[in-house]
Amino acid sequence: MTQIVVGAYAAAPPRLFERVSEEAEWYALLRTEQLVGGLELAFDKTLHHGGMTHLASLLHPEWSSVVTAIPGTGRALITDPEYGLASDDEEGRLRAMTDIARLHREVTELSGILGERSIRAVQLHSAPNALRAASSARSFAQSLGEIASWSWGRTMLMVEHCDAPAPDHVAEKGFLQLADEIEAVREASAHSLTGLGHTINWARSAIETRSADSPERHLAELSKTTAPVAIMFSGVSADVTPYGGAFADSHLPVAEAEPSSLLTTQTIERIVLRFDQCAYLGVKVGSPAERTQFTDRFEPTRVTAKALDQALAARSRA
Repeated sequence: MTQIVVGAYAAAPPRLFERVSEEAEWYALLRTEQLVGGLELAFDKTLHHGGMTHLASLLHPEWSSVVTAIPGTGRALITDPEYGLASDDEEGRLRAMTDIARLHREVTELSGILGERSIRAVQLHSAPNALRAASSARSFAQSLGEIASWSWGRTMLMVEHCDAPAPDHVAEKGFLQLADEIEAVREASAHSLTGLGHTINWARSAIETRSADSPERHLAELSKTTAPVAIMFSGVSADVTPYGGAFADSHLPVAEAEPSSLLTTQTIERIVLRFDQCAYLGVKVGSPAERTQFTDRFEPTRVTAKALDQALAARSRA
């Protein structure tokens, strides 16, 4: 089975967990997809409202998945601007730490059911939005150090970079600059036995500077560190599309599936060939709202995953 991580939750119908039979159908589709080697599982107060035993029953037993905390982080920031692991407001930082403690408990439970290799990484984020509340590498390092002191088994902790504030446009997320995240990971790693690294989401790096060049610049910066690095391929457009607004974090597919996407198969192949020591590689693609059939909703993801699979095949031949 391929090792591509797929953020399929972005393509799933909203609140799918409330419809048990449809949820079972969706996961059955994912389990039959040969390009899926694991999922990016969304944490928003919980990994699944039905509990970890139910979630485990939906997953392929051979998958090696990752968990992302961004859905819950984004939802909390709507009403709690000082919330976040990098918050200089101690109460806001502790509110975020409480949620990550629950994430840890659920990952531990899920790994106990599926096996220690079932969750390869947890992706954490340097909220809050720096334009709305104070944040710093110091506060983020404190949080990462505490989190890394918990028992994670084989699971790595990866800081997923989101767009930082820029001088010429309003930031989508406005989290820490990459240099600050690198500093925080370096500081926390010095006192931890848990692996700490970085994840680049292609679209989020492009959103930061409104440029398709930014993701590779960010990867080049990270390649100078000793920390593990992973890449999630997600597209973005300078135009309004059926997926969302211009330069919105709407998880577009490659240009072959959405012509206005700045992410191309050639870009994926170039990055895969250039940065060949990644901890994991994956895709996260949404679906236009009007698509109702599960196969139709998943098709943009399939096209993007196929592009990544072909790039990996080209790398193996090189």
